[in-house]
Amino acid sequence: LFRSELFESFPARMSAYLPSFYIEEVKPTKVTEDERQREHFLVKMMQILMTKRLESSWKSLQITVGRILIHHENALNKVIEFETTKNKKIKIEKGEEVVNEDEMPDLTKFTLGKKREIPIFEIDKAGKLKAFKKDLKEDIEALRKIKNNLEDFEKKIEKELNKPKNYKSADTKLEKLIEKIRQKQAKSHNQKVLIFTVYADTANYLYEQLKARCFSAIAMVDGNGSKTFDKDFTSKHFEPILERFVPFTKLFKEKHWEDFKVKEKNNESYEEWLDWLKVEFPNEFEKIQNPIDILIATDTLSEGQNLQDCDLVINYDIHWNPVRVIQRLGRIDRLGSPNDKIFTINFWPTESIDSYLYLKERIEIRMATMRLAGSEVDLEFTKEFKELADDEKLEKHQEEQMIRHMENTVDEKELEQKNLGLDDFSMENFRQELEQALSNENKYCKMPNGIFSGVFKDAECLKSTGIIALLGTPRRPPNAHSFRYKRYELIYVDEIGNPIYLNSRDLLSAMSVVLPSAETHLIEALQKGHPEEINKWKNAIEKWIDAQRSDGALPKEKTKSESKTLFDDLAAGDLKAFSNVKSGNTPDEIYKKHNFDLVCWLTVK
Repeated sequence: LFRSELFESFPARMSAYLPSFYIEEVKPTKVTEDERQREHFLVKMMQILMTKRLESSWKSLQITVGRILIHHENALNKVIEFETTKNKKIKIEKGEEVVNEDEMPDLTKFTLGKKREIPIFEIDKAGKLKAFKKDLKEDIEALRKIKNNLEDFEKKIEKELNKPKNYKSADTKLEKLIEKIRQKQAKSHNQKVLIFTVYADTANYLYEQLKARCFSAIAMVDGNGSKTFDKDFTSKHFEPILERFVPFTKLFKEKHWEDFKVKEKNNESYEEWLDWLKVEFPNEFEKIQNPIDILIATDTLSEGQNLQDCDLVINYDIHWNPVRVIQRLGRIDRLGSPNDKIFTINFWPTESIDSYLYLKERIEIRMATMRLAGSEVDLEFTKEFKELADDEKLEKHQEEQMIRHMENTVDEKELEQKNLGLDDFSMENFRQELEQALSNENKYCKMPNGIFSGVFKDAECLKSTGIIALLGTPRRPPNAHSFRYKRYELIYVDEIGNPIYLNSRDLLSAMSVVLPSAETHLIEALQKGHPEEINKWKNAIEKWIDAQRSDGALPKEKTKSESKTLFDDLAAGDLKAFSNVKSGNTPDEIYKKHNFDLVCWLTVK
C-alpha cells in the first residue's frame, strides 16, 4: 500500500528536465537535434527509473528522489537569481542605481541543461518564465512530499532496530525476505542464500537491515566493493568473500592443491580435504570455520562465477533483461553441484506498479521467445511461464517456424536491395508517435467509446472499401471509472468481414502513410443513424470475431509470405500473442462478440 501511494504521488511533469518546452520552438533539421523530443524521453526514462527504484526498495527511491529534488531546486534558484539580476539591470538602466561598467549584470550566464545549455533569458523572452517557475514549484512540492514521507518511514524502520532480533517490519517486502530466509535456514542443512538486486543502494540497505536484525554470517558485493559482518571496512576484492561463501567450489574444486592427491573431487573427498587443510593450511581452514551464509549482490556477480554450494537464489527485484535473470540462477545451477535440488524466489512489483512497467509480462514474453529460439531457460520461472513453456502448441509453433525458414530462404542480395532495417520488424516508430500524441492525454480520456470518422479509399494502402476498428477486451463494466483493457485488436475488414490486412503492424504502416493527408469522408447514412447502414458495419465486425473461433467461418487463406507464427509475434513484442497462450483461454472462449467493446472506428469508402 505504501509503495502504491508513493507511485501515485510521482510528479508527472519534472519541468527542470524540460527547459526547451518553455522557449520558442525551433524546428530541428535532424532527429538527433530535436531537443524537445530528447527531453521528453529523458523525463519518461526518469519516471521509469523512479518506478523501478521504488519496486526495488523504498531506500533506493529515497536516494533518487533526493537527487531529482536537488536538480529542481537548483533550477528554481537559478530562475530566482536571474529575476533578481534582471531587476537590478532594469534599475541601472533607469538610473536608479549606479555601477561601474564592468559591474553591469550579465543575464547570459544563467543557463539550464547540460547537453545543450538553454539560457534562462530565452525562456523570459518567450514570455514563459512565470509558467516555468510555477511548474518548478509544483514539482518541488510533489518531490518534497515524497521525500518527507520517506523520511517518516525511515524513522519507523530505525525504531524497529531498537528491539533485538526484530523480524517484523513496516517494510513488508523486507519482512517477507526475512521470513523466507528464516524458513529456509530452519528447514535445510544448507544455510546458503544468494540474494540479487539491480541496485547497489538496495543491496546496501538489505545488508545493513539484516545485519542489524541479528543475521550473522552475512556479506554484500556490488560494483564498488564488498562488506562482511565481521569487518568494519569496505574492500574492493570480493574473492575472499566468495571463498567463505562457497568453499566447496572456490577453495576445494577450483584451487589446485599440489600436495593433496585425490581421484575425484566430490563430497566424500571434500571431507578428507578438510582434515588435510586443517593441518597444512590453518589460515585457509579458518575461512571455512568462519563461513558466510547470506550473500547480497548486484549483477556484478550474475555472470562468470561458480557459486553452486548455494541452493537458493532470491531475486529481490527483477532485471529488465531476462538474460540477466537466467544468469543469476545460473550461478548455482551448474554441473558438479553438491545439491540435489536448487530453488529460486522472485519478488515481483505490486499490481499498481506493474500495470505501469508491465515487467512480469515483458520478462515472460522475452523468455518465451528465447525458448522458441532454442535457448535454455528456467521452465518454472513463474507459474504462468511454466504453463506456456509446457504447452505442446509452443513446440508445434517452433517446428512450423523452422520449416517455414527452410521453405522461404531469402537471398542475401535480395535483402540488401530491399535495404531492410530494425524498424521494418518493430513497433518502435509507432510507440514514439504515441508518446508524442499522449502529451495531450486528457483529450483522449474524455472521448467516449464508439467515436468514429471516415476517409476516402487510397490507391496504394487503404484501397478496399471497409472498416478499420479498434476493439478492446474485456468489456468495460458499467460506471467503471478506472478501467484498463487487457488487450486490443486493430482490424481492417471489408463489408462482409473478410480481413484486408492480416497484422496490425502492416495496418498501422498503411494508416501512417494515408491518414495525415487524408480527406475526411463521413458516410451520410451513418451520420443520420440509419439502422441498415449501422448494422452492415456491425455485422462485418461480428463476422470477423466469429471467424477467429474454430466453430466460425474461417478467414481467407494466408499465403506463405503473409503467414505469421506465434514466434514472429513474440519476437516483435506482441503482448496479445503471449497472453493468448498464457491465459489458458482458447480462441473459442475469447472471440465472442459480448467480450469486446468498440473503442473507435474509421470507414474507408
